Amino acid sequence: MTIAGQMDAGRTGGTNYMISRIENDAPLISIATIAQLSPFYVLSSAENPVNSIADLAGRTVGMATLGGSMEGTLNMMLAGEGIAAESVEKVKVADSAASFALIEAGRAGAFLGNTSSMVIASSARDDVVVMPIDDGMPGQVYVARPDQIAADPDRFIAFLRATHRAASEIVQAGDLTPILTRIGEKHDVSSLKNTETATRDLRANAENWAAKGQQNILRNVPEIWERATKLLVDGTHGTRALAEGLAMARVEMLEWAFKPFIVCLQLIPKIALAPLFILWFGFGIESKIVISAALSFFPVFSNSLVAFRSVEPGDRDVFTMLQANPLQRFLMLDLPTALPVVLAGMEVAVVMSMIGAIVGEFIGGNEGLGYLAVAMLQELQVPGLFAVIVFLTLIGLSLYTLISKLRGWLTPWHASVTGRAPDH
Repeated sequence: MTIAGQMDAGRTGGTNYMISRIENDAPLISIATIAQLSPFYVLSSAENPVNSIADLAGRTVGMATLGGSMEGTLNMMLAGEGIAAESVEKVKVADSAASFALIEAGRAGAFLGNTSSMVIASSARDDVVVMPIDDGMPGQVYVARPDQIAADPDRFIAFLRATHRAASEIVQAGDLTPILTRIGEKHDVSSLKNTETATRDLRANAENWAAKGQQNILRNVPEIWERATKLLVDGTHGTRALAEGLAMARVEMLEWAFKPFIVCLQLIPKIALAPLFILWFGFGIESKIVISAALSFFPVFSNSLVAFRSVEPGDRDVFTMLQANPLQRFLMLDLPTALPVVLAGMEVAVVMSMIGAIVGEFIGGNEGLGYLAVAMLQELQVPGLFAVIVFLTLIGLSLYTLISKLRGWLTPWHASVTGRAPDH
């Protein structure tokens, strides 16, 4: 957003900033370092603790973002220990204490979180093992565009003076309660409801701000940046829905019993259930399949239910007079009649299923086009992000066209294929 000119200055990870400058020549400069050390911590369980970076080898590690500061920090730490980055499976999870449940469920071996999530998790539980990370990189920096600084330097000077004054006051305060009270009066911050946790959180952040001495608050300390530069250089389900729709169309009791539950499940936002699917089915392809199936099920089910119940009564009477058995009735009457409508539902479902797969990769993936889009965004690679979007569009168009062609092949007599109005 800073590059796009939507804000004057922004805060980002030091590793992310330096990599974006080196690899993408991002038009940004660091105007201040707010966190002198890495704000990240490795959280693990007391039953299977992580006491060193080497303990992460072979584990699944959850983190809030992939392709950004967190993953870059972890990869550099692994490289420093002589461990291949590929030996650690990295997955995207929410940066909150709730993600610790993934470790309990055996879905993750550790969680890479920031100061706030570390404080909240360790305050809520006694079995959390916390390992600070010292990667030798600036923790968090304020960045701005050089042309905007040159156009109005006084604005940035005022911003830095105000930020330095506020940070120094927090660092020097013996009692943080009055400061937290003033923050709560001016801003709606939900985490302030627990004063003890909020105090620990703010104190831990303040210690990081002054880690190189109070005289270096907000300063781009040369020694840290030189070391960081050296480190970077050295490190350089449609069938099931159809069957259920047919069953409910043929047996009204089934429709009466199950349709309300299916509709209620459809009304639940599937994106909200995605973390639960990941907790149940893991970070692999299984959870992505479940999310895709959840999104694509209802269009096919709903269309199938309507289609199989739309067979003309007169046609049914003819098959009854001809003494057709149930299989003949299904293959020669029900299926041909319902197929155009079912395939129309599948055209919608195939697009929804792709959306589900992409969303699954956004939330908890470590590979695929969804993960690649997030990685491109984190690295500010706009051309690469557009390339991913174009590729996803082509895939969706291809799948949609495939279903359309299938409809023309399976239902050549239907008006939607021939283009002629049905005879009356």
